[in-house]
Amino acid sequence: MRGGRHGWKKQFNASPIVDGDFDWYKITFPFNCSIIKTTNKTTDKTTDKIKIVFNLLSKNPHLTAVDIGNNLGISEEGARYYLSKLKNQGRIKRKGSKKTGEWIVIK
Repeated sequence: MRGGRHGWKKQFNASPIVDGDFDWYKITFPFNCSIIKTTNKTTDKTTDKIKIVFNLLSKNPHLTAVDIGNNLGISEEGARYYLSKLKNQGRIKRKGSKKTGEWIVIK
């Protein structure tokens, strides 16, 4: 019992509340919303990187995923993730091949 109670406090920064009488007891596990805050932070970071990628492509439509990754300090696969987000939003299109093509930026 001791480990579980302390584990909850460590995870959610709130101790369980134990209440009871002779023949019953109730344990309430308070829930801290820090998980929601973390999700919002991650979403904000993603949105910021999408804006950066969009701006990079606006300035140089010949950039590759490798170039974008190097500019952002992320992997090529990470850059492709942001490119796919922009494509799904209809903000960019690819014209031509991967090597000699360019991005069409739609504002």
